[in-house]
Amino acid sequence: MSTDNLTDEQRKRVDEKVRSLESRIDRTKRYHSPGDCDACRDEPCGTQFEIWDLEHELGRWKQQPLQEIEKEDSAKRFEDERFVHLTSSHADVLSRFVEIVERKITVDDYGDEVVSHLDNEITICLNKLKDREGGKRFGPPLQNRLREHLSEIFKQHHAKNIENKDRG
Repeated sequence: MSTDNLTDEQRKRVDEKVRSLESRIDRTKRYHSPGDCDACRDEPCGTQFEIWDLEHELGRWKQQPLQEIEKEDSAKRFEDERFVHLTSSHADVLSRFVEIVERKITVDDYGDEVVSHLDNEITICLNKLKDREGGKRFGPPLQNRLREHLSEIFKQHHAKNIENKDRG
């Protein structure tokens, strides 16, 4: 592994990534034996292709760690820019989302608030954002980040509403 030209932080990232990939490969191989896999009898199955992809990625991280770090950083910057774009250019949808969820809060027989519809409303809101973006899909990291953001802005909004009711 060529890590001579890496900073300590970069070296640590590479080590963590290599360990993570090695662990995923080992775990996947442990539960998949091509000799016992019916799908692998005539040709490799999807799991075997996944193992090969992971091994290929591991090789890249070992041979060209700086390029892989730069590629990962570039993808993260793109995701950050897309997140900012989505949350700022579609602020009206996010505001409407908060209002809708707030209206749907119920109180159970014990007097506790029930917000069981939150996950469903988050999914609906994400679909609205996707539609407004011309049907572009959100990758799992961006989708998870948007889910967390929607949940957080609702919690903040709801906390302010409770605070205002307590004052009033």
